[in-house]
Amino acid sequence: MQEQKATTKPSITLSTDFWDDPRILSLRERDRLMYIGVLIMNRKGFIDRLKEGLGDYVMSQLLRIDEEYVDELKEELKLVGLIDDNWKPVKEI
Repeated sequence: MQEQKATTKPSITLSTDFWDDPRILSLRERDRLMYIGVLIMNRKGFIDRLKEGLGDYVMSQLLRIDEEYVDELKEELKLVGLIDDNWKPVKEI
């Protein structure tokens, strides 16, 4: 019988500080979930491959949200300092 190698999948790490981080607490519940989605998309390498001018559209598709909400989400996450203009997380919490 052949041994199967364990495959590691990209993962994200959330510290316990996530729960009481003031930036996270300032977000609506849905935006918190979407931020975790952004972290996952970043870890999978999708954010590094976003094309100029298509980033918001692609992120709306990856996060499975409508284009109007993606604009609002991006502004909110930028406002509290969680992402930059290109959706790249500034620092994982």
